[in-house]
Amino acid sequence: MSKTAPSRASQAPARYARRDLLVAALASVATVVAPTWSTAAWAQVPAADASQRFLDLSSFLTGKSDLDPVIARRTLQALIAGEKDFEQRYAALAAACEGARQAGTLPTMAAFDTSTVGQDAALRATAVAIVSAWYLGRVGSGPSTQLIAYHEALMYRPTAGITTIPSYQLGGYGYWVPQPPPAPLPTVSAA
Repeated sequence: MSKTAPSRASQAPARYARRDLLVAALASVATVVAPTWSTAAWAQVPAADASQRFLDLSSFLTGKSDLDPVIARRTLQALIAGEKDFEQRYAALAAACEGARQAGTLPTMAAFDTSTVGQDAALRATAVAIVSAWYLGRVGSGPSTQLIAYHEALMYRPTAGITTIPSYQLGGYGYWVPQPPPAPLPTVSAA
């Protein structure tokens, strides 16, 4: 019996099998590594005590005691992600505000501009970034803007009972105009 070279058709399944094995191996590696990637992404989420400290500082800076803790955590996370040195700047601002409050030089935000904290340009910029995030409901500008809260942004509070938040239509067309008095019903006379 003569030996013949195997045909290409008989070799194809072997190549596909090796290729399938390679794809399966890479998929299994990706499955094992994927939780590590997601864990690394969630590692940037601030700890509960950091969120609470940020909420306390935000309450002091904005003068609002009813700020949402979930929005505080999301705001802190966005500020940290948006600026590399924000954690250090935030820690410096928190320490400076706490020190000034304990010394009695910064009892309320009314004294911020004249305090040593308000006179420091870096601390002031950090305070403005935090207050801006709360009032505007977003962090950053341009294409890197992160929306944190729309309906809950503090800029809408002063007129909450008078105007609606833009893009939230509470009534039909002309809801802002008082309704005209009803027209009298026509009387039908018997002929």
